[in-house]
Amino acid sequence: MGLEPEREQRVLNDEVISSARKTSAESQHVGAEFLVAEVNIALTFIKLAEETSDRDVRIRNYENARAAYHTIKRFLPTLPPAREWRDLSEKFASLREQLAAAGYCSADE
Repeated sequence: MGLEPEREQRVLNDEVISSARKTSAESQHVGAEFLVAEVNIALTFIKLAEETSDRDVRIRNYENARAAYHTIKRFLPTLPPAREWRDLSEKFASLREQLAAAGYCSADE
């Protein structure tokens, strides 16, 4: 014996909403993990740029770090506030400071 049509529809709607919330939370987590990886890669590019004596390699690495910086800057505001992303914010600030010191972005950018 099935549920009444209205009740069945409400149950189905609740399941769809629950699934959508779970998918949204998973998507935000994956996005945050991407930004963590991106900031770590950008900091690695800066380290490589600082350690090389080859001017072209140095420029290319700083430009790669700057591209990652702009990607992070674009997507960071889409993350919901969470304490676990504090490390990401701190690394992002460090990235901005290092790029500014090297002349690849302004300190207030």
